[in-house]
Amino acid sequence: MLRSKAVVMQLSAIMKDINLSQLMVIIFHTVSGIILLACLPILAFPPHVGLIGIISIITAYSILAKRVWAPFLVFFLLVTNTSFVVFTLYSAGFSDTVLTFSMLTFVSLTWIMTLMFYFKKKKRY
Repeated sequence: MLRSKAVVMQLSAIMKDINLSQLMVIIFHTVSGIILLACLPILAFPPHVGLIGIISIITAYSILAKRVWAPFLVFFLLVTNTSFVVFTLYSAGFSDTVLTFSMLTFVSLTWIMTLMFYFKKKKRY
């Protein structure tokens, strides 16, 4: 019981410095990383999808813990996700509407969350 109180106190100390935009960016990167890792068996285990998912979860942690490398990882994911979506849409040829809609939603959310991170971050990194 004492250990769980210590964890709650640590989380509350971390969360008091995070504003709503940073929380949205953290949730986006965590959820997108989990979705990309969950899609691995469906997509026949392509390594680039797993790598993007793992880097996305690491990025969410680095934003939460206010690590120095967080802005670099956010920019890296912006470039990686954009090129991944462009290549996927080019190879699919916009033939599948569900794939097209989901990829365009993913890349637009990536751009929106990146802009939110860079324009609303505190000068603590």
